[in-house]
Amino acid sequence: HLATSFVTGGDQDSSKEAYRTSQNAWLSADELLERIQYRLGQLLGMTESEAMSFRAAAEELQVIKYDVGGQFKVHHDSADFHPRVLTLLIYLNDIEVSNTGRTGAGTWFPYAGQNGISHEGIDSVDDANRRALSAYANEVFEDLGIVEVPRRGNAVLFFNHVPSGAKDPLAVHAGLPVGSGEEDSMRGVSKWAANYWFRSFEPKS
Repeated sequence: HLATSFVTGGDQDSSKEAYRTSQNAWLSADELLERIQYRLGQLLGMTESEAMSFRAAAEELQVIKYDVGGQFKVHHDSADFHPRVLTLLIYLNDIEVSNTGRTGAGTWFPYAGQNGISHEGIDSVDDANRRALSAYANEVFEDLGIVEVPRRGNAVLFFNHVPSGAKDPLAVHAGLPVGSGEEDSMRGVSKWAANYWFRSFEPKS
């Protein structure tokens, strides 16, 4: 069911190659996904009724495959026309650190951690993207922010909005390129992951 990925809100034909190079498929809810939702609700401290409303706000599960060189440059998961309150990113296979010492294929959170990029003067998602893209283009992401290395069965949960409901510019992130090159032990490796997105919801009384 895999098809070429595209950037939401962008030109599917012109933007996908330059900005996002992957394949993806959408999977409908089943018993496995319900168990994932239940466990996520527990992590978030939800009541049973809240968890039921939470499930209703979930999109289908997006499974993604990145081949060698595949990436998704700095982006935000939520948009005005497509709001996503939080993201659950699930890693489906292990990606080892390459013999160059770089964490190829990791997920980069440029503004996270003590060594994150300065967010002074950032007032919008566009501002955050531009500043992080500059570091991305210069390949200095290893020294800034946090890079999460894919490990099968691990997941990263992050919020795309602040409590007021506004989009959080500091939630921008990137899927780093899957390793390539003769010196890189990651040649021929594919990265598999899944995104679970949830929109705003009102708990049932």
